[in-house]
Amino acid sequence: MNTLKLKTFINYCNQFYNDKTGIYPIADTVDISVAITTYLIQAQIMGTVVEFKETDREGVRLIIDANALASVGSTFVSTPLPIPAFGTKEFNDMCFYFFGGSSIIK
Repeated sequence: MNTLKLKTFINYCNQFYNDKTGIYPIADTVDISVAITTYLIQAQIMGTVVEFKETDREGVRLIIDANALASVGSTFVSTPLPIPAFGTKEFNDMCFYFFGGSSIIK
């Protein structure tokens, strides 16, 4: 994995989701890092190519959202809600639901 691409992607996700400076302030830097790590592990298990682009950032957001739903207060619980693997029909259906009828998976 390209370390520069990963660092750039971490910054990219923080620009969008950081609770202090992000465009959509929904998580702190630790929660974002946990979500990115979870996303990368899922991608590796499923054999999904991570391009560190918008669809990957949205995949991280879905994990942040699921973890927030499973959390108590502002602290993540150790067992987040299960997220369907990227690229599966279940993931596509979830994206369809969250994005109001437009799926990111074609």
